Amino acid sequence: MEEEIVIKKRKISLDGELAESDKLKIEEKLKAFNGINKIIVDVDTKKISIEYDLLKVTLEFVESEIQKLGYKLSQKWLERTKRNMAHYTEKNEIDNLNMKPVCCSNPEELLK
Repeated sequence: MEEEIVIKKRKISLDGELAESDKLKIEEKLKAFNGINKIIVDVDTKKISIEYDLLKVTLEFVESEIQKLGYKLSQKWLERTKRNMAHYTEKNEIDNLNMKPVCCSNPEELLK
């Protein structure tokens, strides 16, 4: 049986200045985690593009690891709103994937 994967692509905006050494530090840290497939840190725009498997890693986890390195997430209203919406939808998606099927998905049980 093939392992299920749920690929997510997100952009994370940072506050403050970034240098090339910061780019390498962030990429090295995040690449160490199972489930993170791709990371691109753009020093000029201060954005991190990331692709990951939702069943192994969440956006909240990625953000917390970035903050542990000492970087600040953008506090602009739109960026905070996008992050909160992504957290909400990821949590719902994980909950839905982990939910047991309802009884009607097994009609034989209804005949017992």
